[in-house]
Amino acid sequence: MKRKVIQLAGRTVVLSLPQEWVKKYSIRKGDSLEVQASANQLVISTAFKSTASIVSLPTAGLNERSFRLAISGLHKAGYTEISLSPLNPLVLRTSQDMLKNLLLGFAVLEQTEKKCVLRTTGQDLAEQFQPSLRRAFLVTLSLADQSYEKMKNNQFRHLPELLELEQTNNQLTNFCERLLTSTGYTDTKQSCFLYVVVWNLEKIADDYKFICQRFYHSKKPFSPALLEIYAEINLFFHSYYTLFYTFSLEQLTFLSKEKERIEQMIHATPTATPEELLLLHYLFSILTKITDFSASFLALHFLH
Repeated sequence: MKRKVIQLAGRTVVLSLPQEWVKKYSIRKGDSLEVQASANQLVISTAFKSTASIVSLPTAGLNERSFRLAISGLHKAGYTEISLSPLNPLVLRTSQDMLKNLLLGFAVLEQTEKKCVLRTTGQDLAEQFQPSLRRAFLVTLSLADQSYEKMKNNQFRHLPELLELEQTNNQLTNFCERLLTSTGYTDTKQSCFLYVVVWNLEKIADDYKFICQRFYHSKKPFSPALLEIYAEINLFFHSYYTLFYTFSLEQLTFLSKEKERIEQMIHATPTATPEELLLLHYLFSILTKITDFSASFLALHFLH
């Protein structure tokens, strides 16, 4: 929409706000709005929340996988209330599990024989994003380090104990994606790159999860060469975490060379068993996903 600029009292320039937006966010005389200039854009935002955004999900015919994907997607999209109908044992069981392990800040608002309504119990605030993202990084780094220690010490049967860390990663990354969708980021140009970072971090945790799930039954120790690659990739991950918070082009260049060195180690490492080949596959996947942070990290640095 286009709106005309009004000149008042010499240098004062006024632009009227759209009435629909004012009503939606309950803007009143004397309220403070955040105004941010970005190139040829002027972004006006408010801390007020809009009225609840409600969606109904028809659950008939959905299996557990598709139901989980649907709920996760609606949560990330920023809906404050999700109505599920018809209600069946699969929907009830799965929604209860997701409330416990994924949907931060959601609870059952209403439940009858025919439907279940999930609703947020709090307010999504933009300032929650950075602390949640840092926690997501740290819990994933802990998953990486602890899984390596258990593999190195042949404590394979204890690997499933680490799956709670991956669930925490899912909670935090899902919540971060919801915040970027529902409240946005202070600098709107950074939002898309931050979303990529969060999405990629969740995928890295998935690969560590797969390692924990696939090798808990292992009997034989893995080769020292393979464990050395595991340790090198975890160190590489720690370095990228540091790069995110203290970015430098020199460090990014150094890490690109480190990736090449680790790749050479991977290509030179023989695998004696199918299990070792599978582990090498997951480690290479983790290395690739960590490197995928690079473009977003660089863009975020130059958008400050």
